[in-house]
Amino acid sequence: MLELVGRHRADASGAALLTRVDNLVSRSRTTEALSLVGAAQALADLLGEPLSSSARRAQWRIDRSYREALDARSLRHYLPRGDVDTALVQVLGGQDDVWALHLLGDGGVGKTMTVRDLSSGRLARRMGVRPFPVARIDFDQMAPLRKRWNFLGRRQPQHYGEMLKPVTEKEPHR
Repeated sequence: MLELVGRHRADASGAALLTRVDNLVSRSRTTEALSLVGAAQALADLLGEPLSSSARRAQWRIDRSYREALDARSLRHYLPRGDVDTALVQVLGGQDDVWALHLLGDGGVGKTMTVRDLSSGRLARRMGVRPFPVARIDFDQMAPLRKRWNFLGRRQPQHYGEMLKPVTEKEPHR
């Protein structure tokens, strides 16, 4: 913990903490990364900003590594859906005026797996397109917004901005 205090004082940006966590995560040493972030969070309660923000960002990086590992395990037996892949590439390529693609279907048909395939970068590699950033939003965590969706999952266009508001107001779900 003393090492963390010294680094925090020398690097008020928090970059050293993030770099250290990234290094540990890249070497599959997430237990050490979690201990480091836990110590940083405890110190942040006393020292405040910017350590508090750095610890939060470091925790998000660990969470992301867990999500990526889960996605990789889940995608081991994934069978790509050509029509869905083509539609996604068309939306991402901006070839039409289409800017969103709704994935509708009963439970178990592969909607989540398709999003995992998309966000993992596998779809981009498979379809020969440049990698692109993907934001994943768990709408189950946004109960008030879900009430406005009808049974087909369609919404009035003026409500699309509302979907992002909760994301900007609170930390990602852990």
